[in-house]
Amino acid sequence: MKERDWIATDLDGTLIGRHRHEGSLPATWLHEPDSEPTPSSWIPRATHSFISTLAQAFSIVPVTARDFASFSRVAIERLPFHDGAVVANGAILLKPGSMAPDEEHDAQVETVLIGWKQVLCDLIERVHGLQLGGGVRARLVSSNVDAPAYMVVKADESFWPTDSGQTVLDMLQTAGLRSAQFGREVQGVPPGLSKRIGVEAFARRFKNGALPLLGLGDTHEDLGFLGLAEFMAMPRSSQLADKLNGDER
Repeated sequence: MKERDWIATDLDGTLIGRHRHEGSLPATWLHEPDSEPTPSSWIPRATHSFISTLAQAFSIVPVTARDFASFSRVAIERLPFHDGAVVANGAILLKPGSMAPDEEHDAQVETVLIGWKQVLCDLIERVHGLQLGGGVRARLVSSNVDAPAYMVVKADESFWPTDSGQTVLDMLQTAGLRSAQFGREVQGVPPGLSKRIGVEAFARRFKNGALPLLGLGDTHEDLGFLGLAEFMAMPRSSQLADKLNGDER
């Protein structure tokens, strides 16, 4: 039996978001002790119709910055994700079927991340030491090996143009990390780790080298893996669409 073609899709900002619109379905869930799970993000009705229809003919493979624990909170009605995933910006591959981390990829990623472990640990201590206040939160995102995958700093969008915001961005750059901003969030990612590298590895491990037929994404950071696909698409309201419309003007 011929293996189905596959679609690689970003999640946050592409399929799901924090705002609930009329007809939206729950997409991620918060699990608090001694209480029922509550929705924490949503998938618009039209997006759900689109992607669930595609899922009838193609394997849908999420490609996300979410770590394994955060990805595990994604549960969308009539849209099971069981054909594998690329999570933590490519640091973890989840195997089709079992959706368990792939040990072979773990071993390869460890050779990249282990050299950045101390850099990331030192950097987050320095950021915490700045005592920036104003709702600034920094954390290290887990991989499936004994080293973090990358660093994320969240703050109000108004923080990033300030001197303090520029200080944090400069620290990421000086440390040698690739920085990418998504509204309130800035990620500092080690070289050798990206969604594109993760999708390439997924294709080799589970698709006999066949690249995605379609890529879906919403930010410049997604362009790497979108460029691997035969076709690419983006939401009308997205960073990529804004750039395209700006170029046309």
